[in-house]
Amino acid sequence: MESSGTTEKVQRTEPSEPKRNKLFENFDTLEEAVMQSILAVSAQNQSKMLSSIIVCGGGAMTPGFSKTFEQLMSIHLENNYPTFVGTQVVVLSCRKSVQICDLAWRGAAVLANLEGCRDMWITRDEFERMGARVIRERAPFAW
Repeated sequence: MESSGTTEKVQRTEPSEPKRNKLFENFDTLEEAVMQSILAVSAQNQSKMLSSIIVCGGGAMTPGFSKTFEQLMSIHLENNYPTFVGTQVVVLSCRKSVQICDLAWRGAAVLANLEGCRDMWITRDEFERMGARVIRERAPFAW
């Protein structure tokens, strides 16, 4: 590359590996992430879970996503989980009347209003008095 009478060498570098989300670092595919979730439930419920995989969110609006993912899950089972071969895999998507992009927010709104979740609410006064410690004490998960 020439610039005002001098020659500069431009060194080409290879792109670096993309950073992976730590939550999914143990899974190479979405199919494996779903399978690991299903394997975490009792053995008697695993087939039920395979026949009722629900996809939601903006990516689920991709035309043909549910059918394609259903096929990918079936192939993944055949290749990696022989005990599940023959199990019907059904991927469900939301009805067209439901705004898929808002589904997670609707679920959170329902959760927030459940009787058991009222103990998790934190007032401004509590947060100002205790800081992040109050979140650690009330959160239903370890962090």
